[in-house]
Amino acid sequence: MTPLLSRRHIVKFYFIIIFSCLFFFVIGTTLLLFLFVENKENGFSLKLYFVPIFSIGFYYLSYYSVYLHYKNAPIIQVDSSSISFNKEIFLSADLKHIEFTGKRSFSVFFSYDMESAKLQFGNGQTRYIYDSMYQNAWEIKTFLKTIVIDNKSYSRKKILQIHTSEFSQEWFDTFKGNQFLSLKRISLWLIFGTIVYTFIITDHLKTDWGGLFLVLVALYWFFFLSWQMHYYKVSQTYFVVNNHNLIWINKAYRLADIHEIVFETRGNLPNCLRMITKDFRTALYPAGTLRDKTWLALKAKLETHNIPVRNECI
Repeated sequence: MTPLLSRRHIVKFYFIIIFSCLFFFVIGTTLLLFLFVENKENGFSLKLYFVPIFSIGFYYLSYYSVYLHYKNAPIIQVDSSSISFNKEIFLSADLKHIEFTGKRSFSVFFSYDMESAKLQFGNGQTRYIYDSMYQNAWEIKTFLKTIVIDNKSYSRKKILQIHTSEFSQEWFDTFKGNQFLSLKRISLWLIFGTIVYTFIITDHLKTDWGGLFLVLVALYWFFFLSWQMHYYKVSQTYFVVNNHNLIWINKAYRLADIHEIVFETRGNLPNCLRMITKDFRTALYPAGTLRDKTWLALKAKLETHNIPVRNECI
């Protein structure tokens, strides 16, 4: 059987590494340039004594940020008999316990919780597979479940796409809120409205680069705001995600294909719903208009269909 190899995420792994590395490197270099200019113009003084030390410290942080990311997100390879993390190899037979979903701490310079799989081996060691760090974490999890847990042969299967016509006759319970009754949503709309109004009443903005900039900012705020305004519908067979403003969003899941649903928060985002299907693919849908009682009603509804709901924020 051909081994399955992990693929690190282009944005969430490589872009973050490049950004953090350059961030600390630029600060360290700026300090050295400042020291060079100051020394040339005014001569060396005691107040500049610690500048090279701070500069070296930032260069070290630049390197260390890369090291931590590669340490926490190693290259993973799985086959029918073994699992390897970089050059460290474990036999599949030694895997004593595995949890495919759940939040675990991901530590760089600070710790934050990230959806991941937890693998515990017979020698007492524990390894993690962090979903966001890999493009194909779902595939590795599915492989492990099929080969190691279910003891079956692995074949890559896709959950069939659902066409709108399949659920057009379904009766749904709808769980949504009002985007104009949320102070944060209203404030964002005011920003959007102010930008648009400024563009309309200012003639020269319609013909110069400033106008284009305002249009781009307005579009950014509109889509940023709207992406936080999903709502949900549940029938006897389907779970559907819609959006208040982005009306073309009409993502449907068969209830039979859902492994788990998570209510969570992510940074400054409103409460979100994380969908985890039985092949361990995940998708995040923020819903800033839903009140707590609506979230709890949705949880109760899903549980009547025997769908596990992990409530981390309500």
